[in-house]
Amino acid sequence: ARVENRLVEWIAEIVGYPKEAGGTLTSGGSVAALTAIIAARDAKGLRSEDFRRASVYVTSQEHYSVRKAVHLAGVGEAPCRIIEVDEDYRL
Repeated sequence: ARVENRLVEWIAEIVGYPKEAGGTLTSGGSVAALTAIIAARDAKGLRSEDFRRASVYVTSQEHYSVRKAVHLAGVGEAPCRIIEVDEDYRL
């Protein structure tokens, strides 16, 4: 855990994030997507009755693992809204 925390600190420093920035390392994109969806769900304190009023925003370049993560996180009733990207794949 100490090595991971230090690595996150180094990456944040290199990118220019503030010292209080945090993060976690995952084994790949699927776990990263699931972690992000659960973190967002929990940060907003959403419960199952809220999911229909919530939205998940994805780009037109989303990976299939994002919808899988939405389902596994239990928020499958929340609609996924697609945001187009420009020619450089930016929002």
